[in-house]
Amino acid sequence: MAGSVFYEQPDVEGHISIVDLIEHSIKDSESGAFCYSRSRLPGSATYPVRLTNPVSRFMQVRSLQYLCRFAFGSTHG
Repeated sequence: MAGSVFYEQPDVEGHISIVDLIEHSIKDSESGAFCYSRSRLPGSATYPVRLTNPVSRFMQVRSLQYLCRFAFGSTHG
C-alpha cells in the first residue's frame, strides 16, 4: 500500500531477537488484528492486519531495487 502507515497495538513489549518478535507477532495475530493500516490522509479508513505466515524476503519477495525499476519503467515508459 503506497502512502500507508501501520499502527501497533498499545501494549508494546521488548523481544530478545527478531525470531522471537516474529513468533510473538504471529501468535498475537491468532486472536485478532496485530496492527492497523490506513492511508496518511485524514479521516481515511483503517484496515486490520494479521500476521499469519512468515515470508522469506530471499525466497518469496522481489528485491526493492527490482520493484523500483519496475515502477519507474512503467511510469516513465
